Amino acid sequence: VLLPVLDGGSDETPSVAEDVPTPGGAPLTVLLAEDEAPVRRAVCRMLERMGHRVIEACDGADALLRLREHAGAVDLVVTDLRMPTLGGEELAAALDVEHPRLPVVFISGYAEEGAPRPSPQRGFVPKPFTRDALARVIAEVVGAARRAAAVED
Repeated sequence: VLLPVLDGGSDETPSVAEDVPTPGGAPLTVLLAEDEAPVRRAVCRMLERMGHRVIEACDGADALLRLREHAGAVDLVVTDLRMPTLGGEELAAALDVEHPRLPVVFISGYAEEGAPRPSPQRGFVPKPFTRDALARVIAEVVGAARRAAAVED
């Protein structure tokens, strides 16, 4: 897994990522499923620096369990594609049944794997990525999910 190296305490994209608004302006509750602990911590920090609340899970099965146990609403799932027990695409399929309006952002470091089938409420960010890239995809998929929900209601 390759992640960008930051010099000292500086952050290479603080103003750009913060300028990417979350649709609705409010912080999101994000369920993060990533099996590699160092990557999970790095992505969690990115999400928290964007102002979001993060629920961490070590794989797709753990993510489903945490989602069922969480008392409040979850606004977004960010998941690695390849994980033991239950991968990202299998997690998304289970979410389609239990939470059909929940947007999902896939992350993956495997170029040969490619992105999942595109849809408005599904996004993809190849590893390594910047906070800006993640923020933009989050804004796109959450915005699409909210627009779809407004049309259906």
